[in-house]
Amino acid sequence: MRVPRPQPWALGLLLFLLPGSLGAESHLSLLYHLTAVSSPAPGTPAFWVSGWLGPQQYLSYDSLRGQAEPCGAWVWENQVSWYWEKETTDLRIKEKLFLEAFKALGGKGPYTLQGLLGCELSPDNTSVPTAKFALNGEEFMNFDLKQGTWGGDWPEALAISQRWQQQDKAANKELTFLLFSCPHRLREHLERGRGNLEWKETPAKSSVLVVGIVIGVLLLTAAAVGGALLWRRMRSGLPGVGSGRKSLGERDRDPKRGAHRPGRRDLVWGQTQREEDRDQREVETETQRRGNRGTERGDRGRGRQRPRGGRQRCRKRGDGKLGEGETGPEGRG
Repeated sequence: MRVPRPQPWALGLLLFLLPGSLGAESHLSLLYHLTAVSSPAPGTPAFWVSGWLGPQQYLSYDSLRGQAEPCGAWVWENQVSWYWEKETTDLRIKEKLFLEAFKALGGKGPYTLQGLLGCELSPDNTSVPTAKFALNGEEFMNFDLKQGTWGGDWPEALAISQRWQQQDKAANKELTFLLFSCPHRLREHLERGRGNLEWKETPAKSSVLVVGIVIGVLLLTAAAVGGALLWRRMRSGLPGVGSGRKSLGERDRDPKRGAHRPGRRDLVWGQTQREEDRDQREVETETQRRGNRGTERGDRGRGRQRPRGGRQRCRKRGDGKLGEGETGPEGRG
């Protein structure tokens, strides 16, 4: 038998590029994407399925769980109680058929077998079934509705078809699913969960997005209010946040230099103090200048000689009076 070489890059090509594969944008299609591998990695399933209603995945199944489960918004679909049990039963039958196909191909693998099964509602509300299969990424077999069996040009298609027809009523179940079960399920989903098709995201992602937006708005609001309060405190000369309740001297003291940092009150007080100091220095300078002139005149009159007699005390600077033990010019005659 001619077996194509495995082409990992082509896995899934069938699911998107097959002619008549019911455009992904249509809301009126129900498709099952089936995949089986002959040599699964440890801990990974050998068979898995994803079910799609238009562009949304509504079902998942794999050989490890063994149960069909709803996905996304379809978890809340008001479906009959036995619906998912029926989906599980049908997919377990598909799993058995796909794994039997590897036995028909022999042990030369590895092999990857894919299937695209489903139906589409045409504009006149009639059902158009689809049943195509690919081996290692290449289409090689389909289901013939007129003959009610699988067929294809490859020898592998003949070997697999013969193996599947040995299963109890496998061909009849396939024909019933494509012509009756699939259209009925599609109409039921459109009736019970049409609103779910309008979801752009799953409810979990949408709720996370909404919560994130709310938290972001609250954080921005808190930052704006805090900034406004801090600005008002700074404009009014009050300490900023985190400075604590300290005295005016402690608050204005520079911890590195040990000096006061001038505040608004200190600036006014400092300016007044500087003016007073300047005036005081001018008065002292003028007084000293006058005292020096008086001393010079006295020294010239006495010839800079210290008087004879008792102890002499200096005059007080600029007062023009005599101290104790000092005689005037008349007494020194």
